[in-house]
Amino acid sequence: MALCLWLPTLADAQRPLLSIEADPASPCGGLEGRYLARLYASGTVIVLSGAEFPGGRNVGAVESGALRVEVDGHGGWTTEASPNGPLWGILDPVLPPTDPACLAFRHRDRFTWASDLLTYVRYWTGEVLPAIRALDPSVNRLEISNRTVHLEVEQVDARLGAVLTGVEAGMLGFGRIDDPERFLFVPVVLDEARRRVAVHVLRIRGAVFDERGTESLGWALADSSGASLTETTPRFRLRVADIRPF
Repeated sequence: MALCLWLPTLADAQRPLLSIEADPASPCGGLEGRYLARLYASGTVIVLSGAEFPGGRNVGAVESGALRVEVDGHGGWTTEASPNGPLWGILDPVLPPTDPACLAFRHRDRFTWASDLLTYVRYWTGEVLPAIRALDPSVNRLEISNRTVHLEVEQVDARLGAVLTGVEAGMLGFGRIDDPERFLFVPVVLDEARRRVAVHVLRIRGAVFDERGTESLGWALADSSGASLTETTPRFRLRVADIRPF
């Protein structure tokens, strides 16, 4: 599990929201983010933003509503986008060949070093996305924002339940106060309108950020139907009660 720190900078305060209006050649159409990461079939990732960032260089521009970028080894990328202005990017050819995908980071934009940004992008493209695709191979796009997720959790064998509320991709804690064994649920929104999420389930013994006592139990899909039952031990029934925009 990768943990990244992002601190305010002048560039982040002015960083535009890059919007891909339409793109039939990639899964990026309709996504918006302060950073956009396009994953090619070769495993190469290009990270784009409408403002300078550590490690980035000028790779193209959005002019008259058209994004034009030259991607080393992949030729040009031209599509409809906004707002107009120069584009900054960085290439990261570290992943094995995979199905193409696109990720947008809408509010998580404050990185002090290029290594922080790339670690964060690699976590999503190299760990989270493959885990979600193992459950649903059709997933080819994610928009990570600060939406609030209300997740109903029931530990089936213990008849213990609660409604957990927190920001998507954040850790939602679950367990008894007097029990040293607790659980974390990390929801990733797949479809806001349909209240569909992927949930990473972890077990912790000890401090939350002590990796020695943290065990991944796996991933599950959940929606508003309440029919989702995890394959973990112990088993949990999950239901998405609500997803609210930031």
